[in-house]
Amino acid sequence: MCFKTTKMLLLFSRRLRRDAETPVCAPARRAQSAKRNALPARWRRGTFLTLVLAVMGLAVHSAQAQTLYRFQTVLSDIYTYNRLNSVAINNGGSLLWSGPTQEGPQIFLDSPLHNIAALDPLAATIIDSRLPRFGTSSKNAVWVASTGQIDRDTKQASPGSRYQEDRIYRYAPGSSANPTIIGSTTFAEDGRAVSALTNPDVNDRGQAIFRRLNYQTFRWSLLYHNGSGDLTGTRDLLADYSLVSAPFISNSGKAVFTARQNAADPIEMYLYDAETDSLSTLSTGINWANASIRDFSDDDIALVFAGSSATGSFYAVDTLGNATLLLTAGVSGVSRIELGQRNNRGQVVFADRTVSGMGGSTPSFGLSNLMLWDNGRLIRLTDNPLGVSIRAAAINDRGDVAFLTQEYLYENGVYTGQRRLELIVGTAVPEPGALAMCVSSFGVGVMLWLRNRRRR
Repeated sequence: MCFKTTKMLLLFSRRLRRDAETPVCAPARRAQSAKRNALPARWRRGTFLTLVLAVMGLAVHSAQAQTLYRFQTVLSDIYTYNRLNSVAINNGGSLLWSGPTQEGPQIFLDSPLHNIAALDPLAATIIDSRLPRFGTSSKNAVWVASTGQIDRDTKQASPGSRYQEDRIYRYAPGSSANPTIIGSTTFAEDGRAVSALTNPDVNDRGQAIFRRLNYQTFRWSLLYHNGSGDLTGTRDLLADYSLVSAPFISNSGKAVFTARQNAADPIEMYLYDAETDSLSTLSTGINWANASIRDFSDDDIALVFAGSSATGSFYAVDTLGNATLLLTAGVSGVSRIELGQRNNRGQVVFADRTVSGMGGSTPSFGLSNLMLWDNGRLIRLTDNPLGVSIRAAAINDRGDVAFLTQEYLYENGVYTGQRRLELIVGTAVPEPGALAMCVSSFGVGVMLWLRNRRRR
């Protein structure tokens, strides 16, 4: 509509200008004048001003469309090793991450001042903390805690003890002041690992899915939790598999993952439906030997990355196995694709690594930026200096993003052994509609014309 209005004004202004510039005799001039006077005065006198303002409105709209996000640094600190991980953001804007304190590892929700769980300093690590990414208000959370030096029976800190446990915790606001255990595995008395838990995911209903590795047989199992909030609601979906990848679960109760039962079997994509308690394989045409599921959004579309980071591609795969190519590294304006999460609007946030870094005692500078693929449009959200990389990234259905950056710190060209880690949130700024801009510009034009008329 804005285009049609602008086009009409442009054609009318050209007609007025042509009439004014063409030599005509007196009778013809009077006829043209009468024809013009038949139109409302506001169209004749405000044409050029309105046209200019409409064009300016479109220009402003185009310029503002480039400013998509308002960024805020939630946490910034310097560490000697990686201490922040697994950032998650849901549709309510709630933020979840794990981080270190002097009192031990803790899980934070929304603010560094609001911890929803704290483990004893003897606890080894907290990893894989997740929120339901697409709930409107849910703040269910899951994470893995690997606890060490605890008493086998009381589970309390016991310095010198070699007994350890891996636990999957679930937090549900309002139901309990303390997180509950929905998955648990033990270590042997001599400290040898028996099995480990990893990669939990949870939805708004509190349903969760995660995997377990048996260190004695190096075989995998997949476990499902029905939302009850304790161990009684957890059971095996798959057991004794050669491979099970990180699983994802949506609010519909559907979960996706890849697996193979024996080493000689091909890797396949699986779909589990909690509503019907059914497990099926999907035929996607993707070579899963070099592919992985990066996300499973609440519209039941999986984000799959296939190939190497330098030449691989993102695909959107539905629950029927239909795969749609989204973008490819090296030919779609990106160098190397890392990470990846997709929301219900089809937006994908990921990291584009343009400079590789090296690890070890003297790591070299690397560089990666946060990118947004928005249904065919590729937008760079950060402009990081050399040495800063994206370590984790998440997106919700509103388009808000949360990410972690890491910078190796040097003094006089020598690595200090420290890194600066920052947790940053980007709030999506709604783009002004072109129609609203044109209507606003037209209104301003009318007001200026009325002001000029009063002055005459």
